[in-house]
Amino acid sequence: GHMEYNFEKKNVVDFVGGITSDFTPLAKQQKDIAVSFESSSKEIFASIDTTTFRQVIQNFLDNSLKYTEKGWIKVSLKEEQKSVLVTITDSGLGMDKDLLPILFEQFRRDPSIAKKIQGTGLGLFISKQIVQAHHGDTWAESEGKGKGSTFFIRIPKA
Repeated sequence: GHMEYNFEKKNVVDFVGGITSDFTPLAKQQKDIAVSFESSSKEIFASIDTTTFRQVIQNFLDNSLKYTEKGWIKVSLKEEQKSVLVTITDSGLGMDKDLLPILFEQFRRDPSIAKKIQGTGLGLFISKQIVQAHHGDTWAESEGKGKGSTFFIRIPKA
C-alpha cells in the first residue's frame, strides 16, 4: 500500500466549491437533497494532491447522500490561523456515540444499517490515510441516531 502524491498549492475554496457544485445535481436528482456551500474567505491556499483530495471530498459527499433520506447537505470551509477546516454536515441518519471512535477503521460500518445500505467499510479508512498524507486530520461527530452527522477535514494552509 504505497501511494504517490503530487502536492500543489491550490485555492481550496474554488477546489472544494467546484466538487460540491458538480455534486449538487446528483443529490437533487437521486433524493431531492439540497446541497449548499459556504466559505469564510474567497481564497484559502493549501498544498494538496488534487486527485486524492478530490476522492476524500467526494467520498464524504457520497456518504452524506447515502445516509440522508431527506433534507440537506452543507459544505463549509473555515480559515483558521494555520489551517483550513472543511466540514460536511448532513441531516441524515446520524450515528451512535460508540461508533464514532472506530468509524475510520478498516471494514467498520454501522451494524444497524449495514444490511440496508451497501458499502465496503473502506472509504473512510482510505480517506483518513489520504488526509494524514496531507499532514491533516479527519474525524466525525453526531448527536446520535436521527440527528445527522458532520465530517471534518483539517489540513495546514500553504
